[in-house]
Amino acid sequence: MIRYLLLITSILLLLIALVTDKWQTLSMKKSNIYTDIGLWKTCSVLENGDKTCHVTELDTENDWELFGIRSLAIATIICLIIVCILLYKKSSKDRISIVLGVSTIAACLVPFLYSVYLENYFSQGFDEMMYSKYNYSFFLQSTGALLLLITGYFNSHQV
Repeated sequence: MIRYLLLITSILLLLIALVTDKWQTLSMKKSNIYTDIGLWKTCSVLENGDKTCHVTELDTENDWELFGIRSLAIATIICLIIVCILLYKKSSKDRISIVLGVSTIAACLVPFLYSVYLENYFSQGFDEMMYSKYNYSFFLQSTGALLLLITGYFNSHQV
């Protein structure tokens, strides 16, 4: 029962992380100007409070990184849905463990790759007046990956 709750919770966290635009926030110190960056959309808030949004894009040289991270995040959720189906059909423990293991690795790679490639890409050119921080979508993805690690433990010990 615990593994089902952990699995459903992690799917929800990963899905919310995928669709929200709060992976990283870039802002100026002592100012209301900031930019929220997501995997799909980037929104900027200007000093007068106006908000503008556009599709998150990278230059053509680094575009594969964003595409890869998006693909991994989507593949993770698809694999987890397959795990739910396998659990419902009472499939073999080995088959469930393999798909759960693959999805756990993919879920863990998403925040890692984001922090290695995209966080630095979006933060380049900053000076001492600006700062960058991870936002809640990044932490939702990381928490979902952690829950999958715990789910794998419970799955292997049949709790």
